[in-house]
Amino acid sequence: MKNNPFYSLFIFSIILFLVNFGMLYFLKWMPISWIWYIHIFFLILSFGLIYTFNWIAHNFIEKSGFVFIGFLFVKIILIFSYLTILKKVIFFTNNFVGNFGIAYLLYLFFSMLSCYKILLSCQKNKP
Repeated sequence: MKNNPFYSLFIFSIILFLVNFGMLYFLKWMPISWIWYIHIFFLILSFGLIYTFNWIAHNFIEKSGFVFIGFLFVKIILIFSYLTILKKVIFFTNNFVGNFGIAYLLYLFFSMLSCYKILLSCQKNKP
C-alpha cells in the first residue's frame, strides 16, 4: 500500500484540499464551494495521468517519456477548456486564479514525482 501511486494521490489530494479549505475558511477570499471545482478537476486529471503512465511504463517503458510529455500537453489544453467553461459559471477573481495556479503547480509536482517513482519501480522489475 505504501508504494501505490493512487493511494498516495488520494492522500495528497485530501491534505491539499484540507489546507486550502482551512485557508479559505479563515481568510474568506472566495466562496468555499469554488475549491471543489479546482480539486475535483485536478484529482481526475492526475488520476488519469498516473493510471495511463503506470500502464505505459509497465508495458512500453521506452515510450513512457513521450507519453508523459504528451499527457501534460493534453492536460494544459483541458485546463484551458475547463477554465473557459468555468468562466461562464462563476466570476473569476484574482484569488481564484491564484488558488487555481498554485493547486496546478502542486498537482503537477506530485504527478512528476509519482511518475518518477513508477519508472524506478518498473526499472527494478525489468530483468
